[in-house]
Amino acid sequence: RISNVGVEQLEVRSIFDASLNQTDYTSFGVNVGTYYTDEQHANRGVVFQHVVHAWASHITCRHLVFSCIDLYSGAKYVTVENSTSLEPVSVLTGGRRYPFNVNGQLSLVRHSTSDLGRHAYVTGGNEAGPNVFYRCTSTRDQSDIGPHMRWGVGQLYDNVVGGQMRVW
Repeated sequence: RISNVGVEQLEVRSIFDASLNQTDYTSFGVNVGTYYTDEQHANRGVVFQHVVHAWASHITCRHLVFSCIDLYSGAKYVTVENSTSLEPVSVLTGGRRYPFNVNGQLSLVRHSTSDLGRHAYVTGGNEAGPNVFYRCTSTRDQSDIGPHMRWGVGQLYDNVVGGQMRVW
């Protein structure tokens, strides 16, 4: 495992084909107007996998398909803070737009924001936890916030403001 890795002050902006779009689209009760559906461009911004004692701070992502910050399995003791995911570009269906995706353990996401995410603050399947989402905000959510589908345990959502929260 790699340890003591940090990423700070980074802007990730993907270029996409704006001719691929849907107009006047309403999803999850929110009219998002025109949204772009191209998926042949950058998928993730910052990915941590098999790393311990890592951090990502002041990361801004625009137009990605899947996530701004993705903590894969094996990521442990990772802090994500003051980061933002904006204007994702993809179709609005499964496996897309998970701006802050945590599949590791003992990690913290705090003071971060998301716009137009499907599952803005989410953990995947069978996460051992604990993982914390603290003082985060999401706007124009396209689905719920919370542990996703496969019973991730030990999750704390404290002062997370956004759309519907749901625990599976």
